Amino acid sequence: MKLLFFLLFFCIYASAPNLQAQSYEAGLNLYLAHDFEGAERAFTQALNRTQAQGEQAKLYKMLGISQYMQGKRLEAAKSFENAKKLQPNIKIEAAEVIDKSVLDFFDSIESPSPTPLLPKEKPKEHPRLTQVIILSNAVEGQVVVDGIHRGKVGDLLTVEPGERTVEVYAVGYESRTAKFNVQAKGLNKFTFRLDRASKPKKEQVDVKVREPEPEKKPEEPSPAPKPEKPERRRQLPEKREIPTAIPSIETQPAWVNFLPLGIGQYMNEKPVWGLVFTASQVAGLGFFTLRTLSADRAVDDLNTSVDERLAQEDTITDPDERNRYAAETDAIFDEENAKISQMRNEALLGLALLGTAYGASILEGFLNPVNKPSWSWQPVWIPNGTFAITMQTKF
Repeated sequence: MKLLFFLLFFCIYASAPNLQAQSYEAGLNLYLAHDFEGAERAFTQALNRTQAQGEQAKLYKMLGISQYMQGKRLEAAKSFENAKKLQPNIKIEAAEVIDKSVLDFFDSIESPSPTPLLPKEKPKEHPRLTQVIILSNAVEGQVVVDGIHRGKVGDLLTVEPGERTVEVYAVGYESRTAKFNVQAKGLNKFTFRLDRASKPKKEQVDVKVREPEPEKKPEEPSPAPKPEKPERRRQLPEKREIPTAIPSIETQPAWVNFLPLGIGQYMNEKPVWGLVFTASQVAGLGFFTLRTLSADRAVDDLNTSVDERLAQEDTITDPDERNRYAAETDAIFDEENAKISQMRNEALLGLALLGTAYGASILEGFLNPVNKPSWSWQPVWIPNGTFAITMQTKF
């Protein structure tokens, strides 16, 4: 039984080339007999039975000729296109056709070109950077290069080579600015020596108040002189130490003004300004975050839509329909990309609002400082008959 099946399979396999050759010969005979419809069926059957590209190209050529003779111009153009795709140098001889117009029609069909590869984007050229260290006697100093804050004193910074303007400032020191020529090779070290800021002197005001003089009584007639008594010295009262309240004015440290979200205004007991700066900075940050997330989601949706349209485009066989579909894909991509760019620009407006509100809070803190009076007790010697109040004011 197994031997019988093996022999049957061998016979079918061995007869496949003969069937293919018979289908081609049958189609050619039908074509010469002007039975173009029957020739089309025979060539189609032969195509289903062969896998060789050369044979398929020849069959597609004859299939296209048969379809052209029936007036099927679109089907013939598709068959000729497949033939040129399998064998680009394939030709139709004048002896193979009954109608010579087939030759011009065949030559007008362009062989499909492979899908062009998109050019790779060139990597962006980044400016060459070099390393710089700024040293100073103010170890907590901050470093600004060309108007941009880069870090602290002693940090390893990366800047572009060339002439750079460097500023170093620190709390309690006077800031200093200088220009340096940063070399492209090696590690650049620059040293700043900052002078300490001068402290304001305390002003001391002494106010002396005298006791009012006693009223003069009308003169009385002098009594008769009395015998003189030995002179006695009047005993002066002892000096007493009396604690006296001395007012002083204290201010919040300067770093409080750099706190975000209006915290510096709250610490300086200005809740209205604090509420204004908190609301504006939170609004700017929230708007920036929302628009950025919306732009990122739009990018993901656009990539997914473009991938789906490209996959659908690969399934379209008609060249005109495929070009039209590709043009629609490009238009959709440009439109969505413009919307994404608008979202990015709107996000920058939120960031600008945040920065403006933060800068305004710092400026308001320096232009409108709040002084808090405080009292301290200090002993003052009160001499006989007068008293003194010493008041010290701190600025």
